[in-house]
Amino acid sequence: LAMGVSAEHIAAALSRFGADPADNPGRANLFAINGATVLMDFGHNPEGLRAVLAIADQLPRKRLLVSFGQAGDRTDEAISELSDVLADQRPDRVLIKEMPKYARGRSLTEVPELLRARLLERGVEPDRIEQMAGENEALQAALAWLQPGDLAVLFVHGYIDEINAELTRLAATRAT
Repeated sequence: LAMGVSAEHIAAALSRFGADPADNPGRANLFAINGATVLMDFGHNPEGLRAVLAIADQLPRKRLLVSFGQAGDRTDEAISELSDVLADQRPDRVLIKEMPKYARGRSLTEVPELLRARLLERGVEPDRIEQMAGENEALQAALAWLQPGDLAVLFVHGYIDEINAELTRLAATRAT
C-alpha cells in the first residue's frame, strides 16, 4: 500500500501465492501423485516437524510415510527429539536418510542410527523403519511404497529444487 499498489492487487497476489510449488520450494508443498498425497517441507528441527505434521494431521490418509534426517552438528538430545516428535504420529513407514552434505563431523550412519534407536525406544516397530543412503533414495522408496489414499511427508534437506521438480512432474502426469 505504501508503494501505491492497490489492496485488490495485493489480495490477488497473496491468494495465488503457494498454489504453485515453485512459489516457495521446500515449504509445505503439496502434490497429488497417483491417488496419493505428498507433502514436502524443509522442516529440520522439532518445532518445524511439529508444524508440518500438524498440517499432515488435517489431510486424509490411509497410511502415513515420513522421510526425515538430521544434520550432524546437533546434540544427541536434539536428534532424539526429532524421533520423539515423529513417534507421536505413529507412522506406518519411516525412512531415515543419511545426509552426506550435512554430516558435519559425524559418520554418515551415526545420526540415522541415533534416530532409529530413539524410534525403537518409543515403540515404532523395527519393520516400519528403513535407512536410506540419501534424499533421492528416500524419494524413490517413498514413491514405490505409496498407494492411492496414502500420505507421504518428506522432510527434504538437500536437492530441494530437484526433488520439487520431480514431484511437480509426477503430479502433472496422470496415473495410467
